[in-house]
Amino acid sequence: MNLSDFDSKKSKEQLTILHKNILRIASVLRKKERFFDMISLFEVCCKELPNPEPEIDGAIRDLYRMKFIIEGKQLFKEEILTNEKRKKILDYILKYPGAHHREIRSALELGDYMAYRHLALLEKFGFLRKKSYQNKLVYFPTDFDEDEELEILVLRNEITRKIYDSLKEHEELRLSEFSDILQVPYTTIQSHLSHLVENGLVQKIKKDQISYYIIPATKPEVTTEEEVVEVKREYDYVGGSIRFKVAVRNLTKMAIHNIAVSLNPSEQFISDVPLQNIANLPHSTTRGLDFTLSPLTCGQSKVFGSVSFEDAFGKVHSIPIRPKELSIKCPLVQPLTATQVEVNEWIKNLRRGTGQIGYENISDADAFRIGLEQVCALDLNEIKVSTEEMWGLYSGQVKVTGKNMVVKVSIIKPNILLDVWAEDLQQTTGFIAYIKNLINIALASQYKMFRKTEDISQKIIDLMTTSTAFDEIFMLCQNLGEVSEINTRLNKAYDLLKTSFSDADFLQSINDTCTYFMMNYQPSSRIEEQLAFELRFKLINWLRKVQELIQYHIKTYETSFDDLSIISGDFSAGLNMIKEIIVDHEKSYGMGILSYLMILDKTSGITLFEKDLANLGINPDLIGGFLHALQSFGHEISASEGSMKTLTYDKYQFQIETGKFVRAALIIRCIPNSFIISRLQQFVKQFEQNFETDITHFTGNMDVFRPAGALFVAIFR
Repeated sequence: MNLSDFDSKKSKEQLTILHKNILRIASVLRKKERFFDMISLFEVCCKELPNPEPEIDGAIRDLYRMKFIIEGKQLFKEEILTNEKRKKILDYILKYPGAHHREIRSALELGDYMAYRHLALLEKFGFLRKKSYQNKLVYFPTDFDEDEELEILVLRNEITRKIYDSLKEHEELRLSEFSDILQVPYTTIQSHLSHLVENGLVQKIKKDQISYYIIPATKPEVTTEEEVVEVKREYDYVGGSIRFKVAVRNLTKMAIHNIAVSLNPSEQFISDVPLQNIANLPHSTTRGLDFTLSPLTCGQSKVFGSVSFEDAFGKVHSIPIRPKELSIKCPLVQPLTATQVEVNEWIKNLRRGTGQIGYENISDADAFRIGLEQVCALDLNEIKVSTEEMWGLYSGQVKVTGKNMVVKVSIIKPNILLDVWAEDLQQTTGFIAYIKNLINIALASQYKMFRKTEDISQKIIDLMTTSTAFDEIFMLCQNLGEVSEINTRLNKAYDLLKTSFSDADFLQSINDTCTYFMMNYQPSSRIEEQLAFELRFKLINWLRKVQELIQYHIKTYETSFDDLSIISGDFSAGLNMIKEIIVDHEKSYGMGILSYLMILDKTSGITLFEKDLANLGINPDLIGGFLHALQSFGHEISASEGSMKTLTYDKYQFQIETGKFVRAALIIRCIPNSFIISRLQQFVKQFEQNFETDITHFTGNMDVFRPAGALFVAIFR
């Protein structure tokens, strides 16, 4: 499929006259407000269109659903592909579905940030969808058949595809035959075949103890008949849990597929895996599934569920799992004094049940303390407790039967482990359920401390959003955009920061800038070039402040918690992106304010080299003589050796760097940044290395310094 096919397919989303009228009104509204929401659009449409309000509301929702309009975006769907780079990205993915992010960047020679922005817009407006495959983000056209995705992704590898094509040609091959046909090493073939088998594209079979590979046959055609599936259930006690068994029997003459068995226990139980699947069930066969239910409390409750499946014709069916009543009894206990030797003899004749309670975000010592406190609260006799090895042993007696009971609590990270020995498993299961409930209540109070991390997480998200607003403002300044757009984003950033970082030291600077725009500019006016430079310099500094705050809050995670996996990968990726944006903006701003460069002989003040980037048309000898005179004057009045660094006149600034033999002066249109200063220092150093002999033995021939032009391009651009 190419781009024209894609466009024609999308055009099938028929728009009514009302839809088109709403899009026309939205286009006019956007020119006035740039950003608007569904409510604003609805109010304007009700005033201008004769249609009933419910009809207008439904049509607007249609346009949002079909992604012709995205709330909060400047662009409409019809405008997305007017950008040449976005068209190329979409065309590439249409041609190579399943392409991953790095591949797209490389093929179309795009920067990481630009590719990210364009792909995000194409996804947002419904042209693309993405998924994760082997730790990579891959992209497909929205209407690409999801059933074909896996095959496309697996066969994108050249060797894998050759293996698959060879098998299609020969129908059945041994491993050694692949190697002979393709002239590829045995081990390489084996690795790729395993990948094909795992993903169901190739099947491994055996004939006379020899392994062959084939492409699985398609499903045979079948005749229609009534489908009947039988479901049975039962349970027993295993350790400190209940094993709930579900058996599915296919009573038909055809296979059934995609069987999903879902269990719905009451709040009394926790299920390890509440949903299990069976890929295929041949006719007249039975398959059993075991669900482990961990009791939370004592008492009686019912467990039920459902079984869904597809018949041979692709029709989906559902059968209920009839409720089954389960009973958990909690035995009453009393202390019974015993030694560890005596207890060791007891447990030889008792039945053991085991339960575990997972914990996170607290130390092992705290988890052991919580478990120990709950066991100690029961009426049991303490035999031994080891805080170093984290285990405690207790003895008791069941009041009703008078039989012995032993309880052990220990830590096997990341779980609190409970071992209970009693006469029968019903007693151990009930006792474990009771203790687990007490421990879970105690753990809940510990987790309250962890919940405050949600606040940190929200702050990081606010900072990420603020950085995006700053980035957009920077681009608006670079293009001398409208003051209203700039101020809208500035106010958004200010409101976010004020909510989460009311004491941020740069908050007042943002507020002052917003106030300045409101007091001195009409909303429709465009920002002046000099003011745009000044704001871009501020934005870079604000972005650095945002970066520092994000780093600080991520550090808070690291110092507060052992498990660093709680830090979202998006936060780390976002932080790296902000760093890249700052570097790009530093360079863009630095090159934007650069107007003139001159290199002066340090001794005589003669101009050796000049570069006029803004067509200033100044006299280099006059400026050079002036700077040389100022430097000499400084030496006269200063008791120490030094050099002038900056000089300001009107909107221009001189950034001066003094080397061993020369003095360089940059004329710039705004405040110098780190990019400009570092590049100037680098240029002076390299200039002196390249032309040391020509400087120290200067004869008046300026042509010898002409190659410095290439040096300027290499360092500054």
